Amino acid sequence: MKQNSFIATLKSSIYNPKFYSELRGKKFSFSILYFTKLALLFALLGTLVFSVTKFPSLLRGMNEFVSVAVSNYPAELVLTVKDGSASTNVSEPYFIDFPDDEKFFKENEEMSNPKYFAVIDTVNPINLDQFESYDSLMVISKNSVTVRGSGDVRTYSLSNFPDVVIDRDYLQSWVDKISPWIPLLAILILVVLLLFLFSVPFFYFFDVLIGAFIVMIISGMRNVKLNYSSAFRMGIHLLTPIIVLDFIFSFSSFLGAKTFIFDLVLFTVFALINIGGKKREAEMASDVV
Repeated sequence: MKQNSFIATLKSSIYNPKFYSELRGKKFSFSILYFTKLALLFALLGTLVFSVTKFPSLLRGMNEFVSVAVSNYPAELVLTVKDGSASTNVSEPYFIDFPDDEKFFKENEEMSNPKYFAVIDTVNPINLDQFESYDSLMVISKNSVTVRGSGDVRTYSLSNFPDVVIDRDYLQSWVDKISPWIPLLAILILVVLLLFLFSVPFFYFFDVLIGAFIVMIISGMRNVKLNYSSAFRMGIHLLTPIIVLDFIFSFSSFLGAKTFIFDLVLFTVFALINIGGKKREAEMASDVV
């Protein structure tokens, strides 16, 4: 293969029997470097798509969250936590509604199910039945906070919380501190997303552990000898169409239905059409380590 550019290698990894024949004489580092570039390419593309389609709403949502937290905190309520015990300055049980801005929670059906956002009852003992009767996302009792999760209910002891006096002014002071950092936090989320998307393709190496045997079987059937190392190296390049399709399918619901078997079949199909597909290639010298 005369062209060694990344794009040329990407195209050849999808279909080019001559490329796969010549690949047997290349160093393992060639395939690792190519795959690293491939993973980086799709990580950048995925992050770019997220930045254009989701990032503005993410940034807006983060700003709205801190704003809603303050504006919907009851003006008269002062919640004090001291030595692991909670107390208030209001009559209890005290019910706190969800924010008036319903669109803030419209995408989370589980958060919209309870009638109340929070209930404070530091007088009565709270068991599971009492918690359910309050029909609230969370209940703050004398010594604990009980929260409705995704399919379960969890209780956290206030002994793990620092001493604090919470009122609207306290929340506002925290918002004033946090707000300037929200854009930086949003950018940090993008960086984490980029690193995550970059790492995902490398998990397909586990597929190649099995796929390498498929490559060896196909090569053997076509009188091309390969050891496991060379078959694994070819398997790395045969992952290319799988990763390309995964990126395309990530914009549809099909990705969630795609299975390991589907990937293995696709891997096998591209191995069949690329490895030893021509008689003259089947007669080439056997494996070069």
